[in-house]
Amino acid sequence: MPEGLNATNIVLIPKKKKPDQMKKAKWEGWVYGVELDLSKAYDRVDWHFLCAMLYRLGFDDKWVRLIFGCLSSVQYNVATACEVANIQHMLDVFAKALGQQVNFAKSSVFFSSNTSSHMRQTICNRMGIQEADEKSKYLGLPSTIGRNKTAAFSYVVDKVHKRVQTWDNKFLSKAGKEVLIKSVVQALPAYTMNVFLLPISICDDVERAISKFWWKSNKNKGIHWLSWDKLSSHKMNGGMCFRDFRDFNLSLLAKQGWRLLTCEDSLVTKIFKARYFAHGNFLTASLGSNPSYIWRSLWESQDLVVAGVRRLVGDGSRVSILKDPWLKDDVNPFIESSHPEPNQQNGQFIDGS
Repeated sequence: MPEGLNATNIVLIPKKKKPDQMKKAKWEGWVYGVELDLSKAYDRVDWHFLCAMLYRLGFDDKWVRLIFGCLSSVQYNVATACEVANIQHMLDVFAKALGQQVNFAKSSVFFSSNTSSHMRQTICNRMGIQEADEKSKYLGLPSTIGRNKTAAFSYVVDKVHKRVQTWDNKFLSKAGKEVLIKSVVQALPAYTMNVFLLPISICDDVERAISKFWWKSNKNKGIHWLSWDKLSSHKMNGGMCFRDFRDFNLSLLAKQGWRLLTCEDSLVTKIFKARYFAHGNFLTASLGSNPSYIWRSLWESQDLVVAGVRRLVGDGSRVSILKDPWLKDDVNPFIESSHPEPNQQNGQFIDGS
């Protein structure tokens, strides 16, 4: 994997060909590569003129009507076959170059919502590949996030339940349970939390499963003597230092926001900047219109990043007097004054000589 990239970085990158397409990018995770964009060419064709030209060139009437029927049909089977052949050839070249073989039985293709069912079936049949469903994943994360966020991330809770159930029949001390919870169970949702903001209900279910395991005694359910809020507090305050999963989720997303702020030359930052904050940075970015769920998740951590970062002034050329947190103040790092212009930089008041 290239330096500076990891699995979560790749998931954050939309599958678009050119930077100028970022405004139309939908963060769907992995897209197989079957791009259906037929209307742009076909809508500009005058079919009657085309038929007249074919007749003038001497083509038979039956042949002209056959071609006209194929081209004017909404199915576009000819175009589909051509595109599928191109994709299959591309995959063959890719496989030979790497000495690998594509496993079509385990592969899937994702279609846009405006693709007809007939077109989907045709492409899947020709390629011998199955259509991706709502539960399909890319690098272990959901490829698509619909309206039901709880259902999309229910697999996180299932993972925790399965792992905890494997320890139910073992005689573990409180110290042993603490080690297992902190070293194993609490790490299970971390990968997903690096990219998505999980619903509060999912976080509650995870905490509930861990709490049940903590208080359970052999085959008995046990009595929950303390709430999770108390268990997640520091040991000096009577808690166990277990994680508050909502706060943990926001902190992981804040790390991604920090990377967007500091790694300006990374591919991920360039893509998000082109789409959401072309004339600013992560600290000043707005939610925008029609945002993806990934961006909505990252944006939720913006306040946490703002509260913790401080801008180094340097020569002041890139530090806004009013908009950037550059004061060494733990309570309020922003200048509160109406005298400077909103867009004035600190460098205007620094003598560079």
